[in-house]
Amino acid sequence: MKKYVEILEAITAARAAMVDPEKSEKEFARNAVKIAYKSGTDAELAAAEAAYKAAEEKYAAECKHNEDLKIALEILKDNAANAFFAESIGTICTIWNKYAGKPHGEKTAEKIRKELFAALGVRVYITNKYDDAYITCYDLGRNAPFRQLEFCASRKAGENVPALIDNKVQALTPDCFRLYRCGGYVDDVPAQVAAIRAAHEKAREAEAAFSAAVSAYNSLTRGNIVRASTREGVKSWLI
Repeated sequence: MKKYVEILEAITAARAAMVDPEKSEKEFARNAVKIAYKSGTDAELAAAEAAYKAAEEKYAAECKHNEDLKIALEILKDNAANAFFAESIGTICTIWNKYAGKPHGEKTAEKIRKELFAALGVRVYITNKYDDAYITCYDLGRNAPFRQLEFCASRKAGENVPALIDNKVQALTPDCFRLYRCGGYVDDVPAQVAAIRAAHEKAREAEAAFSAAVSAYNSLTRGNIVRASTREGVKSWLI
């Protein structure tokens, strides 16, 4: 796993690599107009058609380039969250555990928040949610791809893992926490982007095949025979 700061640099680089396809789109449109008027000699028309095709391909390539980068950014965002979690959860638990057994009054809570901010440079709040420990990190910095991150405790053998019992600080271990609403870390981002594109294409093909099958089936039905739907699927009964 790369370091959090390295992933932030990769995010910045991906954003900077975006291109503006507007110029290609305008060129694409201009060449289309030339062909529509069909003015000039056959050679001039052939040249206009070639220019149109080149502009069309360039525009499509730039749109795909940007889309790939947007997909990569979503993956990098989750990677950054995973890296921040891995690098910070130990520190959070260590500082919190210094106060284990003490009442979680305003002064203690403020001391904990200040120590966590000094150690991590972000605002961290620890409390219970549904009787389990819940950590929220705010203000992660101008370059962070998210406004906040949430870590939730996973119950052990069906037992709750609370941060507070009767408002007293309970010791916590890093291994009981997981990132909330975040995908797993991806080592090879370009390969993942390609895999997403391939899976998306297969899904579109399957969707088209299913739609054709539904139409073929519905064309044969009549009366009270149950019709199928691409939205609701095919019922298990016929009538």
